Order: sequence, then structure tokens, then C-alpha cells
Amino acid sequence: MEVYAGFLAQTDFEVGRLVQGIKDLGEWDNTLFIYIVGDNGPAPAGGADGVFNEMVFLNGLKEDPAVVLSKLGEFGGPKASNEYPVGFAWAMATPFQFTKQFASHLGGIRNPMVVTWPNRIKGHGALRSQFHHVIDIAPTLYEAAGVPFPRIIDGVAQRPLDGVSFLYSFTDPAAPSPHTTQYFEIGGTRGLFHDGWMASTYHNKIPWQPGPSQPFDQDRWELYNLNEDFSQAVDLAAAEPDKLREMKELFLVEAARNQVFPLDDRGPARVVGARPTIVGDRTSFGFRAGSIRMPEDIVRATFNRSYSITADTEIPAKGAEGVVVAAGGYFAGFSLYVQQGKPKFTYNYFGSKYTTLEGKQTLAPGKTVLRYEFAYDGGGLGKGGMARLYANDALVAEGRIEATVPLGFTADETLDVGIDTGTPAADTYEGTFPFTGKIGTVTFNLK
Repeated sequence: MEVYAGFLAQTDFEVGRLVQGIKDLGEWDNTLFIYIVGDNGPAPAGGADGVFNEMVFLNGLKEDPAVVLSKLGEFGGPKASNEYPVGFAWAMATPFQFTKQFASHLGGIRNPMVVTWPNRIKGHGALRSQFHHVIDIAPTLYEAAGVPFPRIIDGVAQRPLDGVSFLYSFTDPAAPSPHTTQYFEIGGTRGLFHDGWMASTYHNKIPWQPGPSQPFDQDRWELYNLNEDFSQAVDLAAAEPDKLREMKELFLVEAARNQVFPLDDRGPARVVGARPTIVGDRTSFGFRAGSIRMPEDIVRATFNRSYSITADTEIPAKGAEGVVVAAGGYFAGFSLYVQQGKPKFTYNYFGSKYTTLEGKQTLAPGKTVLRYEFAYDGGGLGKGGMARLYANDALVAEGRIEATVPLGFTADETLDVGIDTGTPAADTYEGTFPFTGKIGTVTFNLK
């Protein structure tokens, strides 16, 4: 939580620099500046204990608290992707219920917003309490600039904006909001705001207490009158059954209109493990030197199965060093590389366990085919297997990888040939570690 507070202070400082830059240009008084404090509620991704590497949670797993404690000194540093425990998240959502990932309750969807426009908004520090949604930002900007929303762009008809402008509130603090109805849905948790009422169901889904999902038609809905109970403290579902039925039916209408169906509550698998990729149904795909910053989605085709990587290289007379192909980074990934003239392969399991295969002999100058083979144990997701490293068809190293990443290495790193951009996937080198020899093709074959 101290790390989060420090980052928040740094963010505040940088936003202040932006504001000062606009003032230095002499444009501040005529600038509409909108600052939304967050895009959701505080995150519960740290679970009950907090995590050093949030990718563990995003893969549907639980990080060992002993690993977290062993890395306390690294929190907030370049190798950390830490999250505070859910207790802090819930406390930061006060006085609302729940946290990020809950579209059902205000703890997951309500955020402060600060607007300044000195030439148009009078009453410094005044408050507005009308209901609005993030989709109302664009209509407000169009109206403020006096620019109509384009109906056609490059011959393509545009869908109309769903949002409404809140420009009226700048001059009339008590005016009613024209945004009277809004649906919410995230991973099966659902909510509906309508005329001051809120219907909510969290789908019996608690991220920090994993369990089987229940059928959507068995969800228990709650009902709140936000005009009298802004923090959703008093559930009126039993007292107002007709109102709740009306709200549930309206949710179905709004969800259908906004293409929410079919509802999907698969969690992390929905995000990184079960969507189409550029690989499609290919069982073999290859890249040449210079193919860098490619989506990590490509290499996820190798997860939870047997596969091989074959690299055609040429070792110069003075030897070669560097990465042949790498994916991911500090938080999980793999790298096939040459170091001190010897072929190596490192598998990085969430930054907590690195498995490295290393050839004993220095690679001779000339054309060299490096091949990495992984024989998956099977039996589910994230299982282990036998790893083998070859040079010109000769086995140079082998060993077991006891567990593998089931869904995704990282949320923001890539697949690279001839270099390791971003953060290094292996713990045996630093920086980008470019390959000093030549690379013909690097081919992945899925078994």
C-alpha cells in the first residue's frame, strides 16, 4: 500500500506538470480540463495476502505468500508487478460495497471526477451530484467545442453516441441529469441504474475466494434507492419485488441493445486464454530476424501442449552472443539464446522460478541449427514437462520444467527475434542482449 501511495503521489506530480505547461502557454483559463480519478474501483487482484506478481492472479492462480515475503525489498522496483491485499482495496472503496471487477456495486464503478474551465465554470470547489457515465465525456467535449458529431467518416456511417453531455451542469448545479438509465456488466457481475434506483447482482463471484460459478438464472439480485441510500446500505429487494422485476427486465433490454450477451464469466481464461489469435489453426509458423515487438498472443499457442522452436543461425568466426528468440519478460516468459558461446534456454515461471538448460560446448563457427523441444505432461492447464535443447540435432542439455504458465506471460510484453525488448525474460543476462550472429528463420511447431 505504501508503494501505491508513492505512485499516486508521483502521478499527481506529473499531472501537475501538465497543468503548469498549459498555464505557461497562457491557455489555462480557456481550457476544459477533465480529471477522472481512476477507471474503476480499487483492485482486488492482490487477494487476501497481496501479490508480488499480479500475472499469477491473472492466470487464475494463487501466489505463494512465502514468495511475496521473500521479495518485500523489491516492491515498487522494476521487477515488481505488485498489488495490495484486498482488505486495502475494500477500505479504499469506502463507503461503497465491493471493489474493481464488480459492475454490480458502486465500489467497483463509482469514481470522482474533477472539471475545471475558468472562463466558463464559476464557483471554485463547487460540487455536482448528477448521475453521469464515462460515455458522456465525448458528447460534452463536442458540445463545449461547438462541433457536431460526424454522422459519416470516409463514407462509413457512424453509430450514434450513447452518452449525453453534462455541459449543462457547469452553470446549473441543480439541473436534473438527462442520463437516466445505464447498464453495467463485467464477467457476469451486473448492475442497472435507472431514475435513481440501482439493481445489483455480483453473481456469487468473489475473485479472492475462487469457486464454481453458478447459473446466471440463479443469481440473487439486490435493489437500492440511491436517492435515499447513496452507499447501497439497505437492500430493498424483498420490500419492493415489483420494482426489482422492472429493473431486471430493463437490464435485459439495455444489455441486448449494447451487445452484452452472451454473458461470459470465465475470468482470466476469457481475457488471455480463449480468444482467437493471429496464429489461427496453424500448427507451424516462423519469423525472420528483425521481427520484434510482436503480440505475445502469438506465442500463447504453445501453452499447455508440446511444441518445438527451431532456429537457423550462423555463428561468426569470433563466436556469437545474444537472444535468438524471447517472449515475455520479468514477470514470466522464455528465452532461447547464446551466452559465452554456449546455447541456452531459460523458462521463467512468474519470476519466482527460472529453469535454464545450458549446452556444455561452445558453438563452432558456421551454420548452426538450434532447437528447443518441450514434451508436455498433459492432464490439464499449467502442467510441467520435459525440456530438451539441441544444436545441429545433437542433444546438448535436458531437464524438467515442473510447472508452466497456463494463460499468459505478461499483460504488456512481446515476442522478439534476435533481441529481447522490454524487460529480459531470463535471469542470466541484462538489457536487450541482441544476437551478434545471423538468424535465418525461427520456426515454432505445435505438437
